[in-house]
Amino acid sequence: MTKKQMTALEFRLSIPRYLISKGLSTLFPHRLFPKASCLHLTQVPTPILPSPDWVHVKVEACGICGSDLNALRGNESYSMEPYSSFPAIMGHEIIGRTEDGTRVAVENILPCCTRDIVPPCRHCADGDYNLCGHFIDGKVAPGVCIGFTRGLGGGFSEHVVAHKSQLFPIPDSLPLHSAVLVDSLASAMQPVATHAPKNTDTVLVIGAGIIGLNTIQCLRAIGFTGTILAVARHVFQANWAKKLGATHIIKNIYNDVAQHTHARVLKPIMGPPVLEGGVDLVFDCVGSSQTVDSALRVTRKRGKVVLVGTAGTLKMDASPIWFKEIVLTGSAMFGQTTIQEKRQRTYQHVIDMLSDGRLSGNGLVTHEFPVTDYVAAFDAALNKVRHKSVKVVLTN
Repeated sequence: MTKKQMTALEFRLSIPRYLISKGLSTLFPHRLFPKASCLHLTQVPTPILPSPDWVHVKVEACGICGSDLNALRGNESYSMEPYSSFPAIMGHEIIGRTEDGTRVAVENILPCCTRDIVPPCRHCADGDYNLCGHFIDGKVAPGVCIGFTRGLGGGFSEHVVAHKSQLFPIPDSLPLHSAVLVDSLASAMQPVATHAPKNTDTVLVIGAGIIGLNTIQCLRAIGFTGTILAVARHVFQANWAKKLGATHIIKNIYNDVAQHTHARVLKPIMGPPVLEGGVDLVFDCVGSSQTVDSALRVTRKRGKVVLVGTAGTLKMDASPIWFKEIVLTGSAMFGQTTIQEKRQRTYQHVIDMLSDGRLSGNGLVTHEFPVTDYVAAFDAALNKVRHKSVKVVLTN
């Protein structure tokens, strides 16, 4: 690399700034306060290669993820802090080109093989490298993924370094606004394929942001023909949910789910209702105390609730878990999945499906900004109602 310095958005962890951002986000949840933020637009050295198995990637575009917004607002779980290292260049939904011109998606997870750990942990050996046991070990600084790991660069910059195992070739025929959705689609495809419903099931998707919308279209892409009920907060999100395959849009989660599943609504003396009966499977793509609590209340006995949204500390009524014997589980990023008897890495499944039209990115990237205009970009990502934003992308 001949370039010595690059423009980048660097997250420098400062406890006072972090706490101030957390307080301001409570009062103003749809705004970024750059002067109080841990995020800085700066010039930094181009990252060096950790070993010969790494390559430089020139970033073309990088999507803003909900986890980026949570970090800037101080809403991440404190228990995740040991799995990151700072200062770090943010951004992990990366599309770029290697030095030989190959167009690639960069799978951002940093498991054993990227850290030169031999033998690999049992999860990596099984192909479930999203559950790697060595995210804090090896030649790379502690971190689950690029964007939250010191020394590797990130997507909100001009250059990033990536291990050769993280590179997935992207055909030039695939438009950039579709290619940049690979990461968010993989985050939805992983739980959908892992917990694939039967066609006789009724599935509830809570949340119609980019992950919820992608969950809906991933369900259809794997061949699910059953009923999909979708909870959408805003009209434009509801319209997208219907377009991507939702059967019905839910407004009152208890009454509407009861209607579509022929369940009974039971009203306690205090607190929200609970259903006798309900949906077979829930994908909670929000991960708040309210959505998880509601999901448990509207799931049938021995049904399943999958946390797709990155939930942190929750306050909820756990009694449906034991009383209804509900399975409550989560989904961590992406690894390998089996779809229609073909097992391969989830990133590759998504790229194949985007290429052959089973998945679509048309129109989901609603806003594009240069990295230097990051304040406007995060404003669009945070204030979905005003901007009608779905996926906001930073470009070089």
